[in-house]
Amino acid sequence: MLSDTELDHIAKLVRVSIAPERREQLKTDLSSILDYIEKLNQADTSSVEPLYQTTGLINATRDDQPSFLRHQIKNLEIEKLSEGDVIKSDSTDPESYMINKYGYKRLILKNIFEKIFLNKQIKLVTRSVANKFPTTNIYKLENTENIYALEISGEDSAIMHALKVANPQNQDPEFHNKIFMISEEEFNQYPQGIAYTSISQVPVYSRAVGSPPPEGFGEVFDLLLGQVPHTLNRFVKVKSILKK
Repeated sequence: MLSDTELDHIAKLVRVSIAPERREQLKTDLSSILDYIEKLNQADTSSVEPLYQTTGLINATRDDQPSFLRHQIKNLEIEKLSEGDVIKSDSTDPESYMINKYGYKRLILKNIFEKIFLNKQIKLVTRSVANKFPTTNIYKLENTENIYALEISGEDSAIMHALKVANPQNQDPEFHNKIFMISEEEFNQYPQGIAYTSISQVPVYSRAVGSPPPEGFGEVFDLLLGQVPHTLNRFVKVKSILKK
């Protein structure tokens, strides 16, 4: 049986106070627990291997793979961009984009910008910087749970399609990170098209023929002009000689 001194010591260690009427019962209960542990200690376990876990799995870890989200957040930090920033790759470029906190950008059509986003400050960036952030056209209408996909149908026109897909993250693990909130005011600027029932139906945005150069072209062209001018000059000279 535990002594009063031992019980007081245990109470001090666990920082509890014991009511006088409970002391005898606690001494009895704790003593029985300690007696049982003593019986267990008497069991011969010399031939029993130590048990550390019960699954049998050893070093069951996933491969160390870079996280796209972590990479994109790092890009945002490097370029000093944050949620809601509007960027352009050139002051004459008719296209502007809004950035979200997951490192995606959405297109803002010129006529939509002039109607709704005219007061937004624009940050000019190089085309290579803009290309760091993939373009998405998936939207969630504010104050609802409705998800839509925007189809760019012309230089200044687009069609909004309801996206009726159950568990879309099964088709695209990045789906929820690609969603931009859209105001009712902007939503009402677009005509409604047929509903999409698969992520594969969501169109991938690309610049139209006759518009500024496609994404990535400016970076390559800058490389040719800025970093290898002598190679380009030789090419021009050889071409002129061949014409003669």
